[in-house]
Amino acid sequence: MNSSLPLVSAVVPVFRSEDILAKAIGSLLAQDLRDWEAIIVDDGSPETSWRIIRAYAWIDPRIRVIRRVHEGVCGTRNAGIAEAQGEFLMFLDADDWLEPDALSRLMGCCEAGG
Repeated sequence: MNSSLPLVSAVVPVFRSEDILAKAIGSLLAQDLRDWEAIIVDDGSPETSWRIIRAYAWIDPRIRVIRRVHEGVCGTRNAGIAEAQGEFLMFLDADDWLEPDALSRLMGCCEAGG
């Protein structure tokens, strides 16, 4: 794998999640493993969610955003997968969050083969 590409791609589908989105994205920013990217795919949310998403992308270049017309979570996730560049792929819904060591523990399990 090209060393300039991220190890983990997190695909984050978003639809009307402005009240909880900060916790999900904040949990990515707090990871002890720093080699990740986030593809946040807005599924036609109102302007409030879109402004929040763009602000996070401005703060951290590992965060990329896509905006689509509302089509549902399956198409939204697939759009994120198509943009992912990491060796590993994970999904993080807008109403979920990760413990600070989640990615490093996940990579430890992958390296151990289980």
